[in-house]
Amino acid sequence: PLYLSIHGKKGEGKTFQTLRVCSKYRLTVYYISGAQLCGSYEKDSIGDIEENLNRALHQFQTAREISVFIIDDFHLSIASTEVGVGRTVNSQILTGFLMNLADKAKAMKHARIPFILLGNDFNNLYDPLTRDGRMDFFEWKPTLKEKSEIVCCHFDDVISESEKSKLRNIVATYKDKPI
Repeated sequence: PLYLSIHGKKGEGKTFQTLRVCSKYRLTVYYISGAQLCGSYEKDSIGDIEENLNRALHQFQTAREISVFIIDDFHLSIASTEVGVGRTVNSQILTGFLMNLADKAKAMKHARIPFILLGNDFNNLYDPLTRDGRMDFFEWKPTLKEKSEIVCCHFDDVISESEKSKLRNIVATYKDKPI
């Protein structure tokens, strides 16, 4: 599948950790928020995605630079079928484009740029977009230890180990709250 969907409770560090891993492995990130997919005119967002996709493919072919697209808050995007979210011509065109992009990616032998979709709840996404072969799902559900490590990562360069211990205690005290 072209799309890896990472979904879980809000405020649990999905975006932070994903960007951190991409940075660690020196991946070039093309970041898009779900709101940016709306665009002012039909096909605006498609043009932006295609332009960046072509740039990423060119960079891979010429410099072997590995890239990834990250669409943050995808559950709030035009691909949502949640009650009260209107469907426009733009949303239908973009959803069709994303499905077509996933289908075309299967045929690409040499290079393809993966998409990571981040969000809180993907139950209301347009069903054909989420089918097998187009999208894989990963539920982000960090343990208390993982939550502590996510919080400590924010302060890696500025606090000592003893201060990190205090942070871990704070996280444990508020273990049922978002990070």
